[in-house]
Amino acid sequence: MLNKAKCKDLLISDSTHPRTLDAMLDELVPSWLGWEPETVWAHLKKFTGREPSLLTKTKINAMRLLHASEGPWEDWEAFLPVCTALNNDIPNFEIAAKPDLPELFVAAKIMRGVREHPFSQEVARFIAAACLDAGVLFTPPPLEFVQSILDVVDYTCTRCGNVDIYDNGKCDTCGAPDSALVLVPRYFDWREVQRKWEDIRHTPLERIELEENLIDIHLHKLLNAYLYMVENEQQHQKELRHAQA
Repeated sequence: MLNKAKCKDLLISDSTHPRTLDAMLDELVPSWLGWEPETVWAHLKKFTGREPSLLTKTKINAMRLLHASEGPWEDWEAFLPVCTALNNDIPNFEIAAKPDLPELFVAAKIMRGVREHPFSQEVARFIAAACLDAGVLFTPPPLEFVQSILDVVDYTCTRCGNVDIYDNGKCDTCGAPDSALVLVPRYFDWREVQRKWEDIRHTPLERIELEENLIDIHLHKLLNAYLYMVENEQQHQKELRHAQA
């Protein structure tokens, strides 16, 4: 049971987590998903005494879309604005701004908390492109579904000398079988990052020591994204406890 007075505080605040807004609406306005947005805004204004802010409306609409449509999981053009909204910002539909790694972690975590719908190849490739742009080749949960796309391997054919992307188990030029191909990661072996990530991800921050090398710089980016996601989830849980107090 939610404390309505505490809910008013959270509905007025621009920083309230989207999942907290979702949980409050489910209890305060159980049929809100079937209402027009304007009706929801009018109900919230009556409840709080003021019109919901544009940012609050944006987050509520993003959660509505996650409940009502598979679009954010299947279409990158739907995923991008939802990702922005879930990270407490207002999308600019005139500019396709690339999300950063922490924002991708948070969006995927929230989306998978709403329901376990698979991400399409289109959305996975969009996320993979953003990860590559950030210099990240290993993606732990909640982005593990893009790892196969990031795992780019080149081959050199020992029969004809052709060099190409390894994607069908044979040489694209002479048809030589897999046994005649020398495989080399295009960038570097991401499994080195994975091994060290598994070693440090549960280690207290003050005990983690990273150096200025390729693997540790990669780990630093992952830690920043992971901690941002954890803090985001802690915010949601804290808000729920506040609303139930």
